[in-house]
Amino acid sequence: MLRGVVAPLATRHGLTQSQLCLVLVCRRAPAAGLGQSQLAESLGASPAQVSAQVDQLRRLGLLSGRRGDSDRRRQFWRLTPAGREVVRRVLEDLADWAAGMDARLDADRFAALARLLESLCAGLHDGQPGVRRAAS
Repeated sequence: MLRGVVAPLATRHGLTQSQLCLVLVCRRAPAAGLGQSQLAESLGASPAQVSAQVDQLRRLGLLSGRRGDSDRRRQFWRLTPAGREVVRRVLEDLADWAAGMDARLDADRFAALARLLESLCAGLHDGQPGVRRAAS
């Protein structure tokens, strides 16, 4: 159900699903930003995948980077003002979607959806890895 929401939402804001997830993770980054390895871990992606996404978001003006103070080889990424604006609009759209779901679901199902969304957001907010696929 959420996949059917995320893909059009990302497209509406000119992003891929991966880019949307990355900017949402960066939303709660400390002032110093997040390193690429932290981003990769939070997204459950490889550093190479994250590197490509970060570069695209940088070119779009949504992320800015700075070199580490103690290790100049490391880069830390954070949202630009334009990136924060995209996140604000995405969250508004998600709130509208959730409000619409409230009208279509019975109380138990809506409560279950609310718990799922809270769990997903908590993982993003505290830098924990996102939802992992169960082993087959």
